[in-house]
Amino acid sequence: MRPIGGYLAACREKEKAVQETEAARLRAEADLQREKAAKLSEVAAAQEAKEKLQRRTTKLIAGLSLAATITIGWIAFLNHQKALAVEDEIRQNNELRHDNELQSNKLADGQVRLAAGQSALLAKMSAQARERSQWDSAYRLAVYGLRVHPSFPQVDDSPAKYALAAALQKGWLRWFPGQVASEHDRVS
Repeated sequence: MRPIGGYLAACREKEKAVQETEAARLRAEADLQREKAAKLSEVAAAQEAKEKLQRRTTKLIAGLSLAATITIGWIAFLNHQKALAVEDEIRQNNELRHDNELQSNKLADGQVRLAAGQSALLAKMSAQARERSQWDSAYRLAVYGLRVHPSFPQVDDSPAKYALAAALQKGWLRWFPGQVASEHDRVS
């Protein structure tokens, strides 16, 4: 029986060795599966972190785009408001300039009328001085009346021009021989 016992023992040892080899292979396979599972979980975690980062980046880019769009819109609105304000200011300045021109024209017309009135008044005063035979005063008043006339030196039709001509004629004639001296000339 020994040969069978040795055979059986050898079979058992062989079986035991096969089982140990199988168990080692299964352990190695399980270790390999665990390593693969660990690597897969690491890859899955890395992929999830990458997707999370991509979502954050997408949200950040969308937020920045929205902020940039709002900022550009606000700047365009402010520029439009500024352009409207500038147009309004230009319009007001043009209206003021037009009003100033009208007032300036009215003032100039008033000054022309005032100067014409002064010229006429001085012509009357010259005529009165001429009637009193005050030739120097008549001449001075007529010259001054002519100078204050608004269209001096191209005075076409003015009482001062005629007063000057009359003062010159009457005053000039007294210096010619044969002219009858007036009482004023006799006294002086």
